[in-house]
Amino acid sequence: MGQRFNNLVDVQQASCARYGAREMFGEKGADGYRWVTFGEFGEMVDQMRAGLASLGVGHEDKVAVIANNCVRWAVSAYATYGLRAQFVAMYESQPLDEWKFILRDSEAKVLLVRSPQIAQRVKGFVQDVETLEALVCLDGEADGAYSYADLIRRGKRNPVPSMKPSPDEPFGLIYTSGTTGNPKGVILTHNNLITQMESVEDLLDLSPEDRSLSFLPWGHLMGQIVEVHLVVYKGFSAAIVPDPMKIIEDFSLIRPTIFFSVPKLLNRFHEVVLGAIHKKGGLAKLLFDKCMTARAQLREGRDIGLKDRVTVAVADRLVMSKIRDRFGGRLRWMTSGGAALSRELIEFMECLGLSVYEGYGLTETTMALTFNTKDERRIGSVGKPVKAARVVLDKSVEGARENEGEIVAYGPLITVGYHKLPELFAESLTEDGGFRTGDLGRFDDDGYLYVTGRIKELYKMTNGRYVAPSLLEEQLKQSRYVAHAMIFGDNRPYNIVFIVPEMEAMGDFAQDQGLDLGRKGWERSDPVQALFKKEIDTFCGDFKTYEKPMKAVVITDDWTQENGLLTPTLKLKRRKLVDMYSELIAEQYTGEPGGTP
Repeated sequence: MGQRFNNLVDVQQASCARYGAREMFGEKGADGYRWVTFGEFGEMVDQMRAGLASLGVGHEDKVAVIANNCVRWAVSAYATYGLRAQFVAMYESQPLDEWKFILRDSEAKVLLVRSPQIAQRVKGFVQDVETLEALVCLDGEADGAYSYADLIRRGKRNPVPSMKPSPDEPFGLIYTSGTTGNPKGVILTHNNLITQMESVEDLLDLSPEDRSLSFLPWGHLMGQIVEVHLVVYKGFSAAIVPDPMKIIEDFSLIRPTIFFSVPKLLNRFHEVVLGAIHKKGGLAKLLFDKCMTARAQLREGRDIGLKDRVTVAVADRLVMSKIRDRFGGRLRWMTSGGAALSRELIEFMECLGLSVYEGYGLTETTMALTFNTKDERRIGSVGKPVKAARVVLDKSVEGARENEGEIVAYGPLITVGYHKLPELFAESLTEDGGFRTGDLGRFDDDGYLYVTGRIKELYKMTNGRYVAPSLLEEQLKQSRYVAHAMIFGDNRPYNIVFIVPEMEAMGDFAQDQGLDLGRKGWERSDPVQALFKKEIDTFCGDFKTYEKPMKAVVITDDWTQENGLLTPTLKLKRRKLVDMYSELIAEQYTGEPGGTP
């Protein structure tokens, strides 16, 4: 924006003045999207700030929220910052006991909830959590709770001027979901966040003319930065998707120019496209396949003949353009973070004419430490370090390959600590102040970083080899038949994989095979087992021999946040899954050396 800001309050006020009449956030209703302008947003922030002040919120107080993405979430966050208070976001999908833990741990003073239904579930918290003094319902009215309208009316009657936090003050706590144990509150400052946005601004070609689709959860730092704070900072607009499962409809309606995504959704797009082409068959499939093959050859630097060039042009006009139209037809680029994308998926999207830029970072590093861009990009990597970060490798990790090490980060993006856990934070630092990410990685000769796994997920097989399963699982999830996968082989002679099938694709397969998916034991049938053996052979071709799963166990129950098997950021709760399927694991190794007797 051409100037250095000290805090998010200054950013918001400058943007609302500069972009006042421009559309900012859109929310979907029965007759389409209704847009709030930057000017309207600024007025709502002023009113909500005074409303929160009327409840006693002030410097260093915590305002917590349990709500999915909505305009009032963003209004409440910036109203909180203007009181030099801190915002603590939670997910609607989290269990009740996690909500209560976070409220107690953060010592929240006010709790905002999205709906009367959530208010009913948490109404006892005001008595149970010592610091909690008020409950506010953002949408509608609930017994024992103030309404959003109440606070806005109070704010209109008694305006309260904004206060300006210092750069080193926390803007909030971001609780990491974690795959084991209680969530940790990561303390991030206004300077952390503004430094990150300055870094992203240098890398991404963003303008007020851009429009995005917002579906990432704002309780997670990535979604919060790219879909709330960057919107405020750069003046572009974002349509808030009410149902991520129907996001394809919103693409055609909103026609975004940019899109911030995660591997789970891009994998889903991959499945949808392949499924549609498979069903279409005929000339469409022939042109699609020839175009993909020819573009792959061009990407590898190999020339193609005139006939193939004509085929590519025809395929692009008749087939590929129709696929791009499903994304709205205006996408300039997409980004992905939160987990690794497979090289095959990125190349697949490139062949469609859609660019995907991958980055890497953690909550503790205020999102992105590294990033690929249009001008500096290497497919398969997570890019080069951003200007505010220095990244090195600690190569002393047991089990790491010769050129790998733990990724260690330095610079102003690093968190100032974990809330109430100073000893734990101290353990994560090197002697010279670097932050240990817990991730394995390697650099190539040109300085591009490749993330190769999580240290805590590394396990040793009986052959002495170490395996980092998460990247291998992402590779297998490129199959249109695989919704979730977990590879296991800890202290065993070979790997196995648990697969939750993608049931829509399985329905097509079952119809072709004459299978009844309603019949008990269908997942163990010969055609299903043969299908997944083929998918493993196809999508695990780049695995080391010892990494490749020797058996597939097909699971008919889904893995979700609601049943506690996925974190809110859709990572596997690996320990819980291993415990749950311990008997099935034992069966796969019965009679094997190093297995179950």
